[in-house]
Amino acid sequence: MKKILVVCSILVVLASVFAISCNKENQPKVMEPKDVVSAAMDAFIAQDYKTFWSYFDLPDARKNELQEAYQTKADNGDITPMKSYTILSTSMDEINQTATVNVQYNYANGKTSDPAEWQLVKKDGKWKIVTDK
Repeated sequence: MKKILVVCSILVVLASVFAISCNKENQPKVMEPKDVVSAAMDAFIAQDYKTFWSYFDLPDARKNELQEAYQTKADNGDITPMKSYTILSTSMDEINQTATVNVQYNYANGKTSDPAEWQLVKKDGKWKIVTDK
């Protein structure tokens, strides 16, 4: 009788673990291209350049260089502060694993940018921003 109780307890625990692991709320969210651009823009507005550059498809050494350069520019007042942004459109090419996100920037000084086009590529299941920097 004791063995049956132990086996049943183990089965209940395994079933619970399986049910929890299958729950979509516990699965990491897959970021779509517009989500990646939004996260990058939020980091830029917060002047968190390390996080901003983490969304780019660049070698780590280059990301570090750009992070330091942007931080220096921000510290010197050489970057116009951005207040917000608007994602205007998104297009994806699933076959080639590429995407384009069009964004408009709203600056703290009240000016608005022309639409900017962000190119992304899907690598290892994650969307990354492509740049020539």
